[in-house]
Order: sequence, then C-alpha cells, then structure tokens
Amino acid sequence: MSAWVLFIACLVICLRLFTFQRKGARYRPVMSFGAYLLMVFSFSIMVKLALNQFPCHVSPFMSLAAVGLAWLTLVNKGNVAHFFRKHSHG
Repeated sequence: MSAWVLFIACLVICLRLFTFQRKGARYRPVMSFGAYLLMVFSFSIMVKLALNQFPCHVSPFMSLAAVGLAWLTLVNKGNVAHFFRKHSHG
C-alpha cells in the first residue's frame, strides 16, 4: 500500500512541476535547477517502483514525506521558490 501512495505522490509532483507556468514570476536559475532535480528524483522513484526494482522496503514515513512534498507542490502551484518563502503570522 505504501508503494502505491509513494508512486502517486511522485506522479503528482512530476506532473505539477512539468505543467508550471511562470506567469510573470522572476526566473531564478537555482530554483529552476531544484525543480528539475525534484522532477528527476520523483520520476526515477516512479520508474523503480513500476519495475519493482526499488532498493528498499517502502516505509509509511517515506510515503508520508512524499505526500507532504506533493501537497507543497500543489499548494504553491508548482513554484519551488515558494517552498522557502517566509510567512508572517499576525
């Protein structure tokens, strides 16, 4: 069950980052490279899971971390720079 959750979370991450549109946002090369790496890592996890070659047992915590990252990706509309934005409460 955890493997399926991890697969779906990685799929959501890849699709959302792939469909990101800047819409006037500033281009940041470091953030762009970070988004690229996140897509590559997510896609490689999906391929390994699909081919049943994942190097370890998928723990629920690994799946939970991927779901959290997928949620962050969706909430921020694929803008990786917003992952690190400070929010002021008050």
